Formats: sequence, C-alpha cells, structure tokens
Amino acid sequence: MGVVAQEYRLAKLDELTPHPENPRRGDVDLLSQSLDRNGFYGAVVVQTSTGHILAGNHRLAAARAAGLDEIPAIFVDVEDEVAKRILLADNRTSDAAGYDDEQLLELLASLTASAGDLDALIGTGYTSRDLDKLVNDLEKEADKTRELGESLGKDEELVSEQPHFQFPRKGPRGWSVFRVQLRPEELERLNAVMDAYLEEHGSQFGFLSWLLEGVEGRSPA
Repeated sequence: MGVVAQEYRLAKLDELTPHPENPRRGDVDLLSQSLDRNGFYGAVVVQTSTGHILAGNHRLAAARAAGLDEIPAIFVDVEDEVAKRILLADNRTSDAAGYDDEQLLELLASLTASAGDLDALIGTGYTSRDLDKLVNDLEKEADKTRELGESLGKDEELVSEQPHFQFPRKGPRGWSVFRVQLRPEELERLNAVMDAYLEEHGSQFGFLSWLLEGVEGRSPA
C-alpha cells in the first residue's frame, strides 16, 4: 500500500476523541507517571475525517489528566475500514512482542546503578517488585538448566549443605547460579546487613551494589 497520506502538527486536545470502538484497556496512571517524569514524546495517530485516535488513546487520556492543551499528532487520511485495521494492528502488534529478560534486567539495573536508588525506575513502568521478579525468574531458569545438566552428567558440581548465597552469573555457556559458601558467623553478619538494607530500601534489589560500595578497592582477606 505504501506510505499513507499524513500530516504532522500540534493538535488541540478538543480536536481529538478516543476511538469509540477501541477494545484496548490501558493503564492511564502508568502513562501519567511516564508523562510526569519524561514529558510527552512522539505523536498520537488520528483519522483526519473523524478526529478519532487510532494509536495513543490512553496517551490522550494521560495528556488530559496532566492538563496539557495540545499534543503532537499525525493525521492520516484513510477510510473507516482502514482506520479500524490500523487501530487493531497497533494494539495487536504490541501484544505479540516479547522481552529478552536478561537484557531487560541489565537495562533496568543500569538505571538504578547510575542514580544510586530505585527512584530511577519512576517513569519506566517498572517497580522494585518487577525487578525482584525478574531476578527470581532468571534464578529459577538457571536452576532448571543446572539440574538438567546434572541429570545428563554434564555438571559435576557438588552442592554442599553448608550455608551459601547465590546469584545469577553469565558465563561462556550462558546464565548459571553462582554459589558462595558461608561460614556460620558470615551468614549471621550477612543476614543482619540484609535486614538493615531491606528496612531502609524496602527491596532486595541493589543490595549487592550497596554492599560492595563499602569494600570496593580492597583486596580479599
């Protein structure tokens, strides 16, 4: 079909209306957080003849809630049938997408590491609980991979019953769970430090970076 006839301009909000047949139900509060932190970026897509939003219905709602007078819009000159297909395709193609969880975790962690706290997540749509779930899911996946390797005789690591802590670590063969054995007195001290961190930050995420700040530059004892 080629490029649709279209015009880009700032549009007054009273020119725009949510599409009456839009089946999508979005999270306007989450979009409002992004708008407050990042500003309104990009443009909504509007059918020229009706003023109906074809892409960005909930962004329009967030803009109204924020008290904006106008937003960027792309007006497309299409018939109603094409407009409905665009409306459906915009929603469906988003649904069909997925994530590389490892890359997602690295990206989110880079934000919190550079800012030094979890407030850096505000405006991303993610919370500390989401980060905890990502870490836990990766650990479970790594455990399954390790257990499969053990069952096939490919992993000869002996897992001691001695106390230890573990974290996902990426090596030449992919992600695995790395275990560090602990003496009883080390376990007691580590639990005390973790309790203090949880009380202050409300989440386990970022604990290791916080812990390492106190020992960075030292040689192992």
